[in-house]
Amino acid sequence: GKHIHALWLQAMRHAAAIATPDDPQEIIIHNAYFVLPSNLMALMGQMVDGTIDAGNVKITVLTNSIETTDLNVVNLAARHQMKAFADYYAANRDPERGAYFTYHEYLPSAVGSRGSNLSLHYKVMVFGPDVFIGSANADVRSYMQDSNNGLLVRNAPDFVSSYKEWIHQMLADATRTEDLTSYLIESRREDLLAQDIVTQRQLVQRYGIGGHVDPAELEPRFVGTLE
Repeated sequence: GKHIHALWLQAMRHAAAIATPDDPQEIIIHNAYFVLPSNLMALMGQMVDGTIDAGNVKITVLTNSIETTDLNVVNLAARHQMKAFADYYAANRDPERGAYFTYHEYLPSAVGSRGSNLSLHYKVMVFGPDVFIGSANADVRSYMQDSNNGLLVRNAPDFVSSYKEWIHQMLADATRTEDLTSYLIESRREDLLAQDIVTQRQLVQRYGIGGHVDPAELEPRFVGTLE
């Protein structure tokens, strides 16, 4: 339930509190579905704008792309949330007290030999020296509706070190993951919406619902939801 997300908030604050120039901390959100509820989004904003001193913290997000997910609607919404956060990050990050943030997505070839037929369902996250393993997604649906479980492993330096090494290898491999931080900052939201309309039309055709839905009625509702 919501206690899991409350634990994440506490663990993120703890990572910021113990981070020093000689012992920087990393928060890795490696999660299948990334549409943050407002409390997690607000905390990340406070960590990058210096409201919470997180100058020695790096926040890394690695999640599905729309090509690898099995829930396209999540990614369509998530991209606009991340666009808004990327804009806030670019405009408001405190150079001394603000955390460094990067956002990455999987490429289809990284998921398996069948490409987009396979999807990441992983939920393992690093909060400084601690690791969370469970079923909870970093999204609004998981926070508001789903029943989840999780285990927080405290002070696991060997596990954290080996896990971070594995993650960083994937992030450095341009055939497996893509860093979209600069893309989100530099893109116009109008262009993202135009791309999403194309994706929505493809999904209507893919699932054969064109005969049941009037495109002239669907598209304005679709755009209105994303706006």
